[in-house]
Amino acid sequence: MDAVIIDTPHYQHYPMTMDAINANKHVLVDKPMAINLREADEMINEAKKKI
Repeated sequence: MDAVIIDTPHYQHYPMTMDAINANKHVLVDKPMAINLREADEMINEAKKKI
């Protein structure tokens, strides 16, 4: 498995996305990406570390 799609209730987007990023998977997240700006920024920053 190379990628995951996060299409769950909004409050689950952050933990599931972070788990997928840390497992080196490509991630597609349904909108809204996160429930607040802090979570969204953390998700983006963690993904950028993998580039």
